[in-house]
Amino acid sequence: MTDRRRHGFRTPTTATSTAPDPIASTDTAPDPIASTDTAPDPIASTDTAPDPIAVADSALRIRSFLPADRVTPAVTTNDRWLQLLAEMETIAAEYEEDGWETLSIAAGDAAAVGPENGHVDGHGYVYVVPGDDAAAFEELFVPAGFPRTEVYRATTATHLFLATVFLDPSTVTAIVLAGVLERDGLADCERAARETGVMYSHLRKVDGTHLGSFEHDEPTLFFPD
Repeated sequence: MTDRRRHGFRTPTTATSTAPDPIASTDTAPDPIASTDTAPDPIASTDTAPDPIAVADSALRIRSFLPADRVTPAVTTNDRWLQLLAEMETIAAEYEEDGWETLSIAAGDAAAVGPENGHVDGHGYVYVVPGDDAAAFEELFVPAGFPRTEVYRATTATHLFLATVFLDPSTVTAIVLAGVLERDGLADCERAARETGVMYSHLRKVDGTHLGSFEHDEPTLFFPD
């Protein structure tokens, strides 16, 4: 996979497979941490791995979004979410400059699922996609496409921040998905991913309708070290 390293703070690893108070912010991006979204709880779902699934190989880009001296948990978490959204747009802009069609999605909610939730063969992360982005995703998603994935990752003591880039060179399309997950809900999913050697990203509408799924062959890239 081509190493896309355009910023000094990016630390790529080759895969073998101070900010204003966020509480007072006027940013309209959905806050996945304090969201009051009524989307169905993906952890409670009993769906198995849905079809269609795009299979991808993966590479990791580890991000350090904010200095470590920001110790207030609420501020750090929300600041990093806003920084992740900015990073998502930066990544999309880079691909656009190279001639790719891009779609940036800020997930309204995200959660890990595994065998304990009935996802025996579909363990992974479930992302809730807002309305307009869901429609755009449906237009771009190709089940047999998107053979490449890039993962940009940052963590705090309580949360995992991911920007996942799904790449389809055949259509020159890049989908950049930003989501944040609670670390204390990852164990079951991570155990299943390590045992099977695969990981899934599932995208759903707010009403729970399945939009598409991606299979990844390097599941360790999706979890904190």
